[in-house]
Amino acid sequence: RRLAPVTELTFDYRLDTASKLRVELAHAKSKRAWSGELTGLPQKEWATAKLRFKVPEAMQKDVFADEIRFLLPPGAGSGSV
Repeated sequence: RRLAPVTELTFDYRLDTASKLRVELAHAKSKRAWSGELTGLPQKEWATAKLRFKVPEAMQKDVFADEIRFLLPPGAGSGSV
């Protein structure tokens, strides 16, 4: 998917023990990644989150992401997206 200079991602999630979540948009071939982190998240309930990624290079050329990575802190247990 082509990224805009400001790309917004909205998703539903459920965390069991973690209260933060790191999200990355990535392009596997170029190994580029744009990341954001959400903190203070509720546990043991489904919630909706919105995260904005700044991709300034998208103003000058086409930039793509082909992966979305949801990363929990080390030892944080499990979660669902």
